[in-house]
Amino acid sequence: MFAGAVGITDGRYTYYLYPQNNQGVGFNEYTLAPQRMMGPFSVPELAATTLAPPFTFTKGLKVLRVPSLPNAKRPPNDQKGGLADAETVLFDLANDPRQSRPILDPEVTDRLKTAIAGHFAQHDAPPELYALYGLEPVVGDTLNEADA
Repeated sequence: MFAGAVGITDGRYTYYLYPQNNQGVGFNEYTLAPQRMMGPFSVPELAATTLAPPFTFTKGLKVLRVPSLPNAKRPPNDQKGGLADAETVLFDLANDPRQSRPILDPEVTDRLKTAIAGHFAQHDAPPELYALYGLEPVVGDTLNEADA
């Protein structure tokens, strides 16, 4: 889901990183077929659509870049509250396997954020995604540090 949490774990810690703004503003959706599970993209969604350069996985094809609107209809339809009540959290699975008590550990958080940026790079994430999640693009293999 666009503008949702990115979850990552290293087996000991689980980290859920939300975008810095929780309304989805600044996100884009990329597609060759502007269709959702329950119907097509709306006219207001498509009004500002532009062509984007190909991603590594689109076999050279340009894709539609659709600015993500906060009120777009996305599944699940029964999701209450959207992202307004979501916050970035870190859990220590050894001491809290039910993930009910978030902790603060800047060293672990930084390590897992670097690993998330590595996954973004591996999957050819668009440049705006790094900024929206407060991440710095990384060079090199960080996937051995944590598994998403």
